[in-house]
Amino acid sequence: MNDDLMYILELTGSALFGSGIFFFLIRKYISSYLNKKGENLATKEDIEEITTIIESVKAVNIQSIEEIRSSNRLNLAAIEREKTLKKEVYLVAIEAITRSYNMILNFSDLDIETKQLNNNINKDTSLISRVHLVASESTVESVLKIMSLIGDSSLELLLDRQVFMIRKADIETLQQLRSESNKKISKLILILENLNSQNLLNTRQNDIIQHKLKEKELEVFNCSQEINNIWKLQNQELLIYSKKCMTHFLTILKLFPETILSIRRELDLKISQELYLEIFNENIKNAESIFDKFYNKINKEINLNNK
Repeated sequence: MNDDLMYILELTGSALFGSGIFFFLIRKYISSYLNKKGENLATKEDIEEITTIIESVKAVNIQSIEEIRSSNRLNLAAIEREKTLKKEVYLVAIEAITRSYNMILNFSDLDIETKQLNNNINKDTSLISRVHLVASESTVESVLKIMSLIGDSSLELLLDRQVFMIRKADIETLQQLRSESNKKISKLILILENLNSQNLLNTRQNDIIQHKLKEKELEVFNCSQEINNIWKLQNQELLIYSKKCMTHFLTILKLFPETILSIRRELDLKISQELYLEIFNENIKNAESIFDKFYNKINKEINLNNK
């Protein structure tokens, strides 16, 4: 009995003890499972949140990149438009500057009216002034130097030119008078021949016609003498004036490379500055040499004609 009782108690204790262990293990497993389940759920939710944030950041970045690209495209387009505008303005301005300093040489051409010279200078000045709208500080400064020198030279040379234009007008007036006198001489000779051919010329008529002929011949002679004297003076001084025009021209021309190089820098047009200046200065020397030879040759001819 006791043995049976003890056996039952042992079984019961073992069962209770086993149940306790089983419950403990179950609780431990369930707790671990639930915790793991919660961790997995949190991890999944975190990942989704992080993914959402990343996608949002990516979207913002993409939008920012597109905005930057768009802004860059607009900036590049604006830069290209500015360059195109500058090229158009500079091409017109350089042509106008070239005409302006070449006009300095034309001052010695007395067949060009002073009014025409002034009109050309004023027209080109208005074209050159557009440079101020687009040019850099260095380009504006270099252009202003050239235009200031052209203005000063033009004023000085135009004042000197008036003397030559007055003489030119005097020569033209004398030539007109001589031409009219020659026409009258031709008419008097024709009258004299007609009277002679018809035997109608008497002594008194002949004396009157001869006297008139001598008067007109004297007028022609005097006009020719005065014209020659004026031309001698005109040619001598005009040659000196031409040299003065050339001196002003070359002085202005020597400022031209500064403007050209400044414009090329603005437009990103690469060129070797040293090589450009070397070629330019060589051309200047050639121009000076050619003009000096021409000047000396003409001067000798004038001196010979005046002897």
